Amino acid sequence: MTMKRIFIIIMLALAVAVNAHADTSLYEKCEKQKSLTTVYVTRAMLDMVVNTQPLDERTKALLSENIDNVLIVTSEVDKGIEFLAKLSKDFTSKNGYEMLMQINDGKENVNVYQKKISVGNNQYVVSVRSEKESVMIVMEGMLKLEDMVRMTGVMDKNRAKSKLKSAKPSKPTK
Repeated sequence: MTMKRIFIIIMLALAVAVNAHADTSLYEKCEKQKSLTTVYVTRAMLDMVVNTQPLDERTKALLSENIDNVLIVTSEVDKGIEFLAKLSKDFTSKNGYEMLMQINDGKENVNVYQKKISVGNNQYVVSVRSEKESVMIVMEGMLKLEDMVRMTGVMDKNRAKSKLKSAKPSKPTK
C-alpha cells in the first residue's frame, strides 16, 4: 500500500466520520505506541467537515447522521506493524466480532470485522497489512456494511471482482 493510498484512506475516513468517541481502550493502546500514527477525529472537526467541504448529499447524510466516530492507526515501522498484527488477533467471536471479509493477494492482507454494539449500531474494523506498512480503521455508528466499504475503499472497483472470486471463506474464529 502506498503512502498516497494511505493518505486517500485517511482523507475518506475524515470525510465520513461525524461523532468521535472511538473505542477508548483501543485508542489508548495505540496512542501509547511510539511506532504508530493515530488519527482521532472529534465531533467538532467532523461537523466542520460537513459544513465546509463540498460533499454530495449522501456523504453529508452519513457524516451528520450515521457515524459516531473514526479512529485511524497507521505504521510503516516493523514494531508498529507487528503491534497492529497482534492487536488484530483480538477481533474474534469471543470478543463479539464477526469476520465479514478476508482478502490475501500475496502483497496485502485485508480483513473486515463487525461488532454489533446495539440495535442498528455497529463497529467496523478494517485492517490492511503488508510487509512495509499497516493501516487500521475503526468506525462506529448507525452504519451499514455498504457505507463502511464505500468510505474506506476496501473494495476498490477495479479489483473487487477478482479479489472476491479468489477470496476463500475463512474458518470461524473461536
